[in-house]
Amino acid sequence: MLSRKPRSRAARENTDIVTSERDFFKELKNLYRYASAHSTESHSYPFYNHILMAFRATCLPPQPDAMVSCHPQGTLMSVETDVPDRERRIPDYLMTVTFDQPGRFDDPGYRKALLMFLWEVKPYFGDWDDSMEAQSFAKDGLLRNIDQLSEQAYCAFREYACHHS
Repeated sequence: MLSRKPRSRAARENTDIVTSERDFFKELKNLYRYASAHSTESHSYPFYNHILMAFRATCLPPQPDAMVSCHPQGTLMSVETDVPDRERRIPDYLMTVTFDQPGRFDDPGYRKALLMFLWEVKPYFGDWDDSMEAQSFAKDGLLRNIDQLSEQAYCAFREYACHHS
């Protein structure tokens, strides 16, 4: 088990979670190499999670009882109909603003989360650089996945923009 023991009494008493830029990028490099060593999308999730959690930690929520959250595998429902087989999509990550509230989602007064953005992960096998080959690969990847991204965006719009309470 890894342990990071504070070096001084003052550091031990500080409850803030802080990392240095050097450590952040060292960990990011480790996770990138881990993802690069495998050929599955799921092995890249720790890399992206590291980035998104750092982003989340720097966001200021819009209200005192709100927080920015990273929701892996968040379900987006197309809410035109309320039938068991209604359309849904599951992007790899949703960044949302959630509210501290005691009730359930179907209680009166429940405040629905706000969607900041969705993030779909696709594996990349190779080195990123400024070459035309890398640019072409990125463009081809976008074109191959545009239908999936469009469907996710449609469901996000239907769930968060059209029926926001």
